[in-house]
Amino acid sequence: MSQQLPDRDDLLTQPDQSTLDAELRESSGTSKVTVVLAAVALAGAAFAGGVWAHSALADDGQPAAAQPGGGMVRGPGGGGGQGGPRSNSGPVARGITGTVVRVDGQQMVIKTENGQEITVALAGDTKVQVATPGTVADLTNGATVAVQGQPENGTIKAQVITKQP
Repeated sequence: MSQQLPDRDDLLTQPDQSTLDAELRESSGTSKVTVVLAAVALAGAAFAGGVWAHSALADDGQPAAAQPGGGMVRGPGGGGGQGGPRSNSGPVARGITGTVVRVDGQQMVIKTENGQEITVALAGDTKVQVATPGTVADLTNGATVAVQGQPENGTIKAQVITKQP
């Protein structure tokens, strides 16, 4: 079926004002499409706010030892740093402490406090930092440090402080 186009004269005539007013009154109010679009926009804004909050509040991806005040994870199930036991342990944890068993090319094996051996992958860009013994006098304003200790009376009783380069 084909629709017949209006006459040219019909297009040039002014519509009746009362007809326009009546049609506008009938179409007033909020349509379902508007409500759905508003809900989608609100959900998008909430999602974006969540992403922003996560990026602002989440860790920065540094290894635990490099985070200011962040303790090392002591292997599977081991306590970590200032906050006590950590839930992310084992080879999937972001850091471990232990004794070097052997270094073989691109791998190193670490023995944790509880005796488990963990393989650590070494890359060409792996940074190795050697800490030397120091005193409190070596800690200067502006220095970056990693502190390991226990909470005590609203502070952290330091057991080991590592000054970062």
